[in-house]
Amino acid sequence: MKGLNLYLSMMRRRWLGNSLIVLLIAVTSVFMLLYPGLIADSEEELEAAYKSIEVSGWLVNASGYDDPQIPLDIYDAIVDSGFLKEYYAYSYCPVMPVDVAIREQCNADPTFVDYSYEKQCEQITGPLLKKLEWGSYSTINMYGVNDLYADSLLSRLSESITWLDGYDADALRGEEMVCIVPEDSGAALGDEVQMILRRLWPEGTYKSGDKARVVAAFKVIGTHTLTSGIQYGSIYGSNYYAYCPLAAMRRALEGDKTFNFTVRNLSFTIGQCDRIDEFKQLLVDLQLNVNTTGVRAAVDDRIMIGTVSPIQKNIALLKGLHVFLYALVVLMGFLLCFLTARGRKQEYAVMRLLGESRAAVTMKAIVEQIILCAIGIEIGIVAMLIIPYKRADWFSADAVILVAACYLVGAASAALMSVRVDVMSILRDKE
Repeated sequence: MKGLNLYLSMMRRRWLGNSLIVLLIAVTSVFMLLYPGLIADSEEELEAAYKSIEVSGWLVNASGYDDPQIPLDIYDAIVDSGFLKEYYAYSYCPVMPVDVAIREQCNADPTFVDYSYEKQCEQITGPLLKKLEWGSYSTINMYGVNDLYADSLLSRLSESITWLDGYDADALRGEEMVCIVPEDSGAALGDEVQMILRRLWPEGTYKSGDKARVVAAFKVIGTHTLTSGIQYGSIYGSNYYAYCPLAAMRRALEGDKTFNFTVRNLSFTIGQCDRIDEFKQLLVDLQLNVNTTGVRAAVDDRIMIGTVSPIQKNIALLKGLHVFLYALVVLMGFLLCFLTARGRKQEYAVMRLLGESRAAVTMKAIVEQIILCAIGIEIGIVAMLIIPYKRADWFSADAVILVAACYLVGAASAALMSVRVDVMSILRDKE
C-alpha cells in the first residue's frame, strides 16, 4: 500500500510530463481516426472516375483499310464477356429480292414470262438459284444491325422510318426475321419478302462463279425514304438498302458453312472500367493484339489512365503510410515511456526498498501508461465530435484499438527495460 501511495504521488508530481503524453495520444487518436477517411475519399473518387469516364474500343482490319471480318467465336467472346456497357455491330451482304430476280430472269429469258408466279418463285429459289448473277455495278445490300445507330446511314434515316404497328427500333435488337426496306421497293408494311443473300468476299467484291446463296424470308416492319430505283429498268445502277436484325441475318446464314458468315464491324464502350486490365487480357487471349486472326482490337483508355493513375498512386501512398503511422505510434509509445521512466529509476529503487517486487513495479508502470492512453484516446474521441469536417463514418473501433495496442506495446517494452534497476548502485550514486 505504501508503494502504491508513493507511486500515485509520483504520478501527480510528474503531471506535466504525463499531460504531454496524454496530449500526444489524443492528437494521434484524432489523426488515426481521420486517416481512414482520407483513404475512403480517394477510393470513392476513383470509383466515381471509373463510372464517369467512358472507355471506347473497336475491332479493325489488321492488314488493310477495309471493314474487318470478325469471326463469330471472337465476336461472341467479346459481346458475352460481361465487360461491355453497350456495343454496336453490323454485317452486310449483297441481296436480291426474289421478285426482282424473277424480273431479271424474264429479261434474260423471255420464255420465263409464261410461267406462273409460283412456278417462277420455285425456279428462282431452286434450280436457278446458283445460276443467278448480279455484278458490282449496283449497290444492292442488306445490313444486319444490332441497333438503329449501328450503321451511320440508317441512323440518319431513323426519323423518316415508317413502322408497322407494334414494331419500333427495338426490333433490331432481337432475332425475329424482320426487315426495313425502301418505300419504292414495291413491298408494303406487313408483307413477307423473300431475299436471296449472296456472299461478299473479304476484299469487299463479288467473285465470279461463287455459288454461295441463301434464301430467307423477312417480314417488312418498316420502310425508309431512301430511293432505291430497284423497281425500274435494270438492277444495275440501283441503290437498294435493306436492314434486318444482325441476329436474324446470322440465323439465316450461319447454317450454311460455305457462306462463312462474319461480323463486319464492332465498336463498344466498357461498362466496368475498373476491370479494364481483365478485358485487355481477354483481347490478348483472343489474339487480337497480333495479326493472326486478321483482326486487331483498339481500346482508347488514354483519358481514363490519365485520370485514375494519380488517384491510384495517392491511394497506394496513403495505404503504405497507414502501416508506417502505426509503426510510428509504437515508436512514440516506446520513447515517451522510456524517457519518462528513465528519470524515475531512483523512485523505482525506493519502491523496491519498500518491498515491491520487480514484477509489481513493472505492472504499475504499465498500468500508468494504460491510464494515460485511455485518457488520451477519450480526449481524442471528444475532439473528433466537435470537428465539423469529417466523414459520417469517422468512428472506427478498429482504429482506436490499434492505436491503444500499438502505443501500449511500445510502452510495455520501455517499462520492462526501465524497471530493471540495481537498487544498491542507485542508492550509492545518490549518497
